[in-house]
Amino acid sequence: MIDLLDVRNKLLRYPGIIPLIESKVHANTVLVIEPTNWHGEVIPPIVNYFLKLGFYVDVIVSDKNYTNDLLNNVINCNDKVRLFHLFLPSALSDELFRYNMRRYKYIFLTSTDDFTGVYYPKLFKENFCSKFTKNNVFFIEHQWERFKKLTSSQERKYFLSHAVALHKFPYNKSTTTPFISPTFYANTKICKKNKKTTFLVAGRFDSKCRDLNLLLRVLEKFKKESIKDFHINIVGRVGNEPLPLDFNRYSDCVSIWGDITNCQLYNITKNSDFILALLSQNNKEHIKDYTTNKTSGSFGLSVGFIKPLILNNFFATKHDFSNKNAILYNEDDLYHAMLQAIKLSKKNYKTLCKGLLNKKLKQEKESLTNLKQLMHM
Repeated sequence: MIDLLDVRNKLLRYPGIIPLIESKVHANTVLVIEPTNWHGEVIPPIVNYFLKLGFYVDVIVSDKNYTNDLLNNVINCNDKVRLFHLFLPSALSDELFRYNMRRYKYIFLTSTDDFTGVYYPKLFKENFCSKFTKNNVFFIEHQWERFKKLTSSQERKYFLSHAVALHKFPYNKSTTTPFISPTFYANTKICKKNKKTTFLVAGRFDSKCRDLNLLLRVLEKFKKESIKDFHINIVGRVGNEPLPLDFNRYSDCVSIWGDITNCQLYNITKNSDFILALLSQNNKEHIKDYTTNKTSGSFGLSVGFIKPLILNNFFATKHDFSNKNAILYNEDDLYHAMLQAIKLSKKNYKTLCKGLLNKKLKQEKESLTNLKQLMHM
C-alpha cells in the first residue's frame, strides 16, 4: 500500500512544490510546466489558449521564471490561474508525477530541454508516458533536428502524437506537426507610432541567433549622416558571446537593458514601434535554422504585440511575413529598411499594423483548432 505521508516527507526537500501538492485542483484544470529558466515568454500565450478553451490553469516554473513577473499584465483571468515554484528541476520526480499529476486533466510542457542531465525523450518515456493511461500529456519541441537525431524512429512516431511546434515546420516529407503560435497575449492593441521611432532588439547575444554587426554598421552610417530621430532598446541575456562593446559608442541613441523580467520586456515591447530580427542570409547557421526547424522569439513578440518586424526577405516568406505586415529588405540592406521605418508616416504605420493584426488573428485561430484536435475536444 502506498504511504502518501512518506511521499510527502520525501518531497519536503523541494519546499516550493508542497503548496501545489496540498492545494485543491479543479476538475477541469491543465498543468503547464516550464522546467528550464528560459522560454518564459512562451508561457502566457499558452496559458491564454487554455483559458480561452475554458480550463483552469496551474503553472509550475523554476527559479528564474518564478521571480520575473511571468504572468503580470498579460493574463486577464488571474482567478483561474495559479503559479507554483518548481524550486529544483529534480523535483519532477517519479513520485511527484505518480501521486500528484494524475489530478490534472491535461499536462503541457512548454520546453523539452535537457533539464535533469538526461535528454528529454528518455525522460518523457520514463516519467510521463509510463505513468499515464490517458493520452493527456503534451509538449512543445523547440529543437526538431536534435529531436530527430536522439530518438529512434519508433519513439518519434509515438512522441509526435504528443508534440506541437511553435511554427508550421514540416517534420518530414509525409508528416506535419501541429503548431501553437506563442502570440496570444492579453490587452494587446495597435498603437500609434512614436514621434521618435523606437526599435527593439530582444534575445540572446549570440551570432547564431542574430547578427548584431548588421546593426552596428547601420549605427555608424546613421552617425555619419547625422540621423538622430530614432532610439534602439537592446534587451537580452548573454549567450556564448558578450554584447559587442562597440554599442557603448552610441549611448545617445541605444539603451542596453540586459537580462530583464518578462514584465519589463513586455512594457518595452509595447512602447516600441518596430522589432529588429537581425537575421542574415550570409550566415549559414541562420539559413540552416530559421528556414527549416526554428522560429525566433522576435517573431512571437512582433505578432503578439502587433509591432512590425524589420526582416530580411529571405526569411520572411518562410514565416508568412510580407510587405503587408513587416518592413522587408534584400541581401543585408538593413540601413534602408530602418531608414524607411523612421520615415514611415503614422497612417502607413497603422496600415502595416493592421496587416500584422490579421496575421495574429489567423495564427491564433489555427492554434486553437490545433490544440482542440490534439486534446480530442
